[in-house]
Amino acid sequence: LLQRLFGKQFLELKWNHSLQSYWNMKTHGAF
Repeated sequence: LLQRLFGKQFLELKWNHSLQSYWNMKTHGAF
């Protein structure tokens, strides 16, 4: 159970990071 919870947290963290990177690139006019 704990491992599953940690995995979910990790996935959310990864998703948030990629979303942030996407917005950063968008803001800096990469595409």
